[in-house]
Amino acid sequence: MIAAIAGLAACAPVAPVAQAPVRPLDSIQPGFRPAEVRGDLEATARERFGDALTDRALASSTYLFAKHFVGLPPPPIVQPDGSYRYPPPPMAMLIRDNGRWLTATAAGFRPAKPDQAAAIEAMLGNPAFWSEADYAEPGCTDAGASLLMLKAPGRGSIVRRGACGRTQLTERLVFLALEA
Repeated sequence: MIAAIAGLAACAPVAPVAQAPVRPLDSIQPGFRPAEVRGDLEATARERFGDALTDRALASSTYLFAKHFVGLPPPPIVQPDGSYRYPPPPMAMLIRDNGRWLTATAAGFRPAKPDQAAAIEAMLGNPAFWSEADYAEPGCTDAGASLLMLKAPGRGSIVRRGACGRTQLTERLVFLALEA
């Protein structure tokens, strides 16, 4: 009898656990949680560039996702209903395709600016970039956050958070991507 009851329990369907969709962060909290950075970058890319472009980027052999939260935000934007909101943090999503860097827009990928693409290549060829820490505590009081998710052949993928020049090469790469 007990075996029969146990058998029924084992066959009972398990209800799926509903998970809330990951939403882009409006602000970044102190500390470094790689899963949070990865989730924010992917959610922001999906919101700004769409699922198709984000899926294409994530399937690429080389991609670069970058986002920057300012330390002291600019004045808020007044909404038509009189409420306020801050402008969203800038974000870039790039892929390397057939030897060229492409940057995402809402309408699709376009070639990255040649100067920024060359600087990104130089940064990725710099051994110091690859040995830089994934995170360092900010050294200033108005620290923003530069978020980076990068995959490159022979290197795998990395997630980093830069701040206040403590992770100088990571922050430089984030700004190169944002300017591409």
